[in-house]
Amino acid sequence: MKNLNRLNSEKKIVIMMLTVMFVAVNIFTFYISYSRVKTNIEHIASKISGEINNNIRENYSIASLLATKFHSSEKLSTPSTHTAFDDFAKTFSTIDNFKFSRYYTDGKRILPFTENPMKVDDTDRIHMLSDVSDYIQKTTKELNRAHGFAVPDLYYSSIHKGMNSQHSWIAIGIPVVINDYSSHVTITPGIIATDYTAKEIFDLFDEEFKINNLDVNAYSINIHSRKSNVPTMIISESGLSLFDFSIPGVNLTNGYYITSAVNLRTLINSAPEIFINANLLMTFVSLLFLMLHNSSLQMLNRLITDSLTQALSREGGRLVIEGMSAKKGQVIIVTDLNDFKIINDTYGHHAGDEALAYFTGYVMSELREKDSMIRMGGDEFMLLMSDVSVKQAEDKMAQLAEGLHSFPHEGCEIPLTFSYGVSAITDEFSDSYKNADERLYEMKHRHHAQK
Repeated sequence: MKNLNRLNSEKKIVIMMLTVMFVAVNIFTFYISYSRVKTNIEHIASKISGEINNNIRENYSIASLLATKFHSSEKLSTPSTHTAFDDFAKTFSTIDNFKFSRYYTDGKRILPFTENPMKVDDTDRIHMLSDVSDYIQKTTKELNRAHGFAVPDLYYSSIHKGMNSQHSWIAIGIPVVINDYSSHVTITPGIIATDYTAKEIFDLFDEEFKINNLDVNAYSINIHSRKSNVPTMIISESGLSLFDFSIPGVNLTNGYYITSAVNLRTLINSAPEIFINANLLMTFVSLLFLMLHNSSLQMLNRLITDSLTQALSREGGRLVIEGMSAKKGQVIIVTDLNDFKIINDTYGHHAGDEALAYFTGYVMSELREKDSMIRMGGDEFMLLMSDVSVKQAEDKMAQLAEGLHSFPHEGCEIPLTFSYGVSAITDEFSDSYKNADERLYEMKHRHHAQK
C-alpha cells in the first residue's frame, strides 16, 4: 500500500540517517578525545624537554667554568686537564645534587662529578667514547676554521643498549671550549655530558602523568634519535590492540624526538563523559523515533484494517487501488454472503459477526500474499488479485465456494455460503467494479431462484 510503503521507506531512510549520525557523532567524539590525548602528550613532553634543556643550560655553565679552569693551568695537555678537572670536581661535587649522571669525558675516559655510581657501565661506552672522540676533533676543526667565533653543536649520542646496562640510554654533551687568543688557537679537550636512561626518562613521564591524573602505562611512548639507522628507546608500552592511534612526533631536543600511540580504550577513558553523553543522546533520539514510527504504524494499521474481520478497510482498499500499476493480469472480485440478514435475525448480530470473521479467515487463508481482501461494508467484500486471468480467478472462487458450507456457532453449524462476481481491471476502475458487481447480483439471483 502506498502510504504504508512510504512509511516503511521513510523508516529506512531515517534509520540510515541515524546510523550515519551515530557514526559521525562517535567519530567527532573520538576526534575530541584524540585531540585531548595529543595535547596531554605534547604538554608533558614539553615539560620533560624543559627539564632536559635546563640541565643543558647548567652544563653550559659548568663547561664554561671548567674551560676557565683548564685555561688557567700551565699547559693544555691531557694530563693537566685531568688534574685541573679533579680539582674542579672536588669543589663542585659538594654542591652537585644532580639526579642524573653528569661527567666529563675526552673520548678516552669518564670523569664523574660525584662519587655516586654511574648508571651506565663503562664497558658499554666503547661506541659512545669513539663517537665523542670524533665529535671533539670535528668541533675543534670547525671552531679553528671560524677563529673561535662559531657556536658549536651539542653532542647527541645514538641510542645505546649495552650488554651490562639494564636500560637503554642516551647522552647529551656540551663541549668545553678553550680559546687561546695569544696563539689564536681553539682547543676542545672534552665535553660535559649527562646520561639519561630509559628508566629515568620513564620516571619523568610518570611523574608528569600523575600530576595530570593520567596513567603513563596507558600510552606507548618511544624516543628516537635524529641520526639514521639508530634503534628506538622504549619508554612505555601499553600493550596496544588492533585499534591503535598514533600521535605525531613531538620534539624532545634537537637530537631526539618522541613518538607515542594510544589504543581505543585509552581514547574512551580520556573523555568518558563525552562518549557516554553522546551515545545516550543518540540512543534516546533513536528510541524516540522508533516509538513515534511504531505509533504511526499502529495508527495507520488501525485505519486501514477492519477490526472485526482483519481484512482491509475501505481506506486500506483505497490505498491499495492507488498503489496499483496499470498492467495486464489484474482482476477484481466482488463478493458478499448469502442470507446474511437471516443469520442476524435468527441467531443475533453476534452470530453475524462470527460469520463475517469466519468467512474472511477462510478466504484470506487461500489467498496469496500479493492479493488483497477489502471489506466494503456490511457483508460485502472486494478481492484484488494480480498476475491471474479472469478464468483462473473464477476457478479459484468456485473452489472456495465449493469448500464453504457452514460456520460453527455455540456448538452447532450454521449454513454459510457466498456469491461473487469477477471482472478484469481496466483503465477505468469504476467500470471494472460495476461489471463485477453486476455479475455478483446475477449469481445471487440464481441462488435465490434455486431456494
